[in-house]
Amino acid sequence: MSPIPAAVSATTTPTSVSATRERVRSAALSGALMVLASAVLFSTKGVAVKCAFAHGVDAVTILGLRMAYALPVFLAIAWYAGRGQPPLPARTTAGILALGVIGYYLASLLDVEGLAHISVGLERTILFIYPTVVVAVGAVIDPRSISARLLAALAVTYAGIVLTCLGGSDEGPDAWTGIALVAASAVVFAAFVLASPRVMMMRDVGSLRFTAIAISGACVTTLVHLMITHPLQSLDVPMPVHAYGVYLAIGGTVIPAFLMGEGMRRVGPQRFAALSTIGPAITVLLAWMILGETPTAIALVGMAMTTAAVTVMTLARAAPAQASTTTQVALIRAPILTPGGQGVRSASLSRD
Repeated sequence: MSPIPAAVSATTTPTSVSATRERVRSAALSGALMVLASAVLFSTKGVAVKCAFAHGVDAVTILGLRMAYALPVFLAIAWYAGRGQPPLPARTTAGILALGVIGYYLASLLDVEGLAHISVGLERTILFIYPTVVVAVGAVIDPRSISARLLAALAVTYAGIVLTCLGGSDEGPDAWTGIALVAASAVVFAAFVLASPRVMMMRDVGSLRFTAIAISGACVTTLVHLMITHPLQSLDVPMPVHAYGVYLAIGGTVIPAFLMGEGMRRVGPQRFAALSTIGPAITVLLAWMILGETPTAIALVGMAMTTAAVTVMTLARAAPAQASTTTQVALIRAPILTPGGQGVRSASLSRD
């Protein structure tokens, strides 16, 4: 019998096995911390927007400041991700930019406009339903992809949303306008989630390059919107508003997007989805501590129902032989994408 090569033998020693296990545990722990950190940072977005509103600015102005500060970062990322890669065809680039306008400009605008009318906790809960929209569309495309468990989760999700809305006794007179705007944002973002993987896979663009180009397009669109609808003097805002804009760009978008992507790579999509459910709770806590928003008991029950049902839906798996590719991709990617943040979320699609 020939001797076992040293390289192979070394891999089976107790010391090497123990070291490998330790590395795996360390990667899992660091990945979980990254996911939790990204969820916390994404959860601060609504609070920062509300604080900016207190200085008298409107949704387009604060969104414009956020995009203005984020644009140089994402242009640099797009350049870095494209190094050594062949130029993208004009049609592919146009498609990515169009998706960016839908997923990051339009969805964000609707969300921030809605925040002007409702509490941060209610906004976050409504946004959390967008995976259900993805699942519902997948069920329409392929009815075999929906199971009884998913149908039950859908029912619980929307029952929770109804309770949250009805329990918001302290919401303003235009609450239903805000609810409609944020719900529209969730639907628009769901459409973005469904369309993005197809574009990414067509040309093997890569999630980092895709997200950088898409968000850059959304930044430019937002700034054009701001210039058309607002005089130049509208940017003469107090320094705290600029500070909120910087925070929303970096602390509420760039940093959590990268933490989320790397965290999901280390822990996997299922654990990522479970860990990300801390987001709504953190949002409610921050809104109570900083803004003085106190949800009613009924609203808290509704938020808990929605969060639990969306978690079940995200972790659910249809039978492999029956599940459609669209639904499987959507269920895996949806939790990663979150206006709370919440890109395509595989490793870089943040919801906001």
